[in-house]
Amino acid sequence: MNDLVIRMKSGIRVQVPARLDSITTYVLLEQEQWFEREVQFIAAWLKPGMTAIDIGANLGVYALTMARAVGEGGHVYAFEPAAAVRASLEASRDINGIRNLTVIGAALADTEREGWLDYGQSSELNAIGEGGSAAEGRLGEPIRVSTLDAQEREVGWPAPDFVKIDAEGAEALILEGAPRFFREHSPLIMFEVKAGATQNKGLQALFEARGFVTYRLLGNGRFLVPAPVEAALDGFELNLFACKPDRARLLEGEGWLAAAATPYSPTPEARAAGLRAFHAQPFAGPLAQLGHDPARFEPALMDGLAAFVLSRDAGRPAAERYGALLHAHGTLGALCDSQPSVSRLSMFARVAVELGERGHAVSALRIAMQMLGGTDPIGIGEPFWPADERFDAIDPGAQFGDWFVTSVAESLERLCAYSSIFGKGPVPVEWTAALPFASAEMERRRVLAALLAGQPASMPDRLAVEAPDNLNADIWKAVLAPRATATA
Repeated sequence: MNDLVIRMKSGIRVQVPARLDSITTYVLLEQEQWFEREVQFIAAWLKPGMTAIDIGANLGVYALTMARAVGEGGHVYAFEPAAAVRASLEASRDINGIRNLTVIGAALADTEREGWLDYGQSSELNAIGEGGSAAEGRLGEPIRVSTLDAQEREVGWPAPDFVKIDAEGAEALILEGAPRFFREHSPLIMFEVKAGATQNKGLQALFEARGFVTYRLLGNGRFLVPAPVEAALDGFELNLFACKPDRARLLEGEGWLAAAATPYSPTPEARAAGLRAFHAQPFAGPLAQLGHDPARFEPALMDGLAAFVLSRDAGRPAAERYGALLHAHGTLGALCDSQPSVSRLSMFARVAVELGERGHAVSALRIAMQMLGGTDPIGIGEPFWPADERFDAIDPGAQFGDWFVTSVAESLERLCAYSSIFGKGPVPVEWTAALPFASAEMERRRVLAALLAGQPASMPDRLAVEAPDNLNADIWKAVLAPRATATA
């Protein structure tokens, strides 16, 4: 087989190369969604009838998602210069019955010209090369290079609502080649700010020079918050957003953006509400004996808990929720610095993830795993939240210790890298996958990592059975199980 069709959690099916060294193939098999939280945000924000442009569409995770979100009354224009990649995207468009997606075979930059596309290790890493040809021994293909201004004249799309720019280092050239586009239009723009290990902060300045303000998406994916040029970015941040003030006002009015954080001040009522919210969670049953009196617990913990609970209240304005999340992060971070415990570290990691400080979460979870060290965490005597949202809805019953250890280990595995294709985590995934409450994704990670490395891989029965958290059992049974058997 040259291609696979993988079903994502959203229901969209994506045709991908039948190779595990393809990043998209590996990630979609592993996580059943793309690893960037921005995909879900964009799908939720886009409305029927909107127009979106995808520059650097690759295999189409974003383009297909956006086309479904804007409906038949809207349209998506996707730029993908690589012929084979473009053919797969067009095939995915047909597989999903999408009729409002136009795929354009060109790369965008600063001028119109004939160009050369250098192939990366995986199609996600393809980039416009300087000169070059097959005769020089460089893997790639000749391509058409155009500009956003030229394409607008040629295609004649309506005023765009959203633009995604992911051009492997050509983002600044795209801006340079589109003075009219960015002067006349006011879309929300998502741009890649990190390629490889380098964050390109200069892009923020280029957008701001054109009248745009830059934002980042909260780690929980709920809304945008300011990302000024002078502010440090979390090391895991891949994308930023930019928009003009008029678009920002629209986003803020609809609850998709917080222009600033409203300072949070904890009250006795808020602390009591936070404790009640904890006891209402399915996972908290084994800790019912903790009671409902906030005075029994460390005040800073109660303040952090109260702020976290308010930040999750969808009925509150985004600015209030953002302020509460900042307060929870600062309060719990200071508490973990001075008086750490596994439960406090777990909750701080959860808050850090939701805020978008993923690096802080990884550091906290590493310490938590070291502190666990085989001890029984059933003795936890404080309210807290698990580091990973998946565990909120799991009632651990008599296996609270196993549930807690799994929540920490699985969270660390997911957060320490965008995907296991990029390297091993600090805790062996084989150990994590064997824990009692481990998800099917942990088993998929274990098998995929072994197959990619050419190592023996036992195939668990659960991956051959379709389930809500295992959507591609047919591929695991018919394609990957034989590979695992052959490797073993």
